[in-house]
Amino acid sequence: MSKKRKPKVEPPHSPQVRTLKVGDRIEIRRRWWHPRSWGLLIAAVVWNGALWTAIALGQFDAAGLTFYALPLLIGLFMAYYTLALIFNETRIFVESGKLRVVTSPLPMGGTRLLNVADVMGVSRAVQKRGRRSGDDLHMIVVETVHKTPVRLIEHINTQQDAAFIEEELAFILENAHESAFKKKKREP
Repeated sequence: MSKKRKPKVEPPHSPQVRTLKVGDRIEIRRRWWHPRSWGLLIAAVVWNGALWTAIALGQFDAAGLTFYALPLLIGLFMAYYTLALIFNETRIFVESGKLRVVTSPLPMGGTRLLNVADVMGVSRAVQKRGRRSGDDLHMIVVETVHKTPVRLIEHINTQQDAAFIEEELAFILENAHESAFKKKKREP
């Protein structure tokens, strides 16, 4: 049974970060989409369209393959990354004593799996992106008993979103630690 509490950090007003209760677990979900994704989508369509048009109109032989290989790879990566920005979300939840971080629906960044008992603390850090402080990005990091920092979510756009995720994750982990302790206490 989880504790009731009043959050210190107000939930973000953006649709990018939300907390959901799914069965017995609480999930933190963060969408990757950002309004700047539209610019990258337009660039990917123009790049790939021009490239495939040039290939279709020209003679395609072994020399052409060598010439177009790098631009084709760049175009495919740009298209995949853009689709990931539009559709992907990162989910963090505790299930069966494990802290899981899952990125879906397109595989990118992998899945992280940590034992809840190994997590010592949650913090947020700033990723410097530019000279202006408004351009900084944030990330959520957990420290393990092995003194190893593990990045859970990166590229969070606002400090409020990062603070909210940090507080919610700390609350979820605190409840998970307590329930694990209670289970150990009950066992003979």
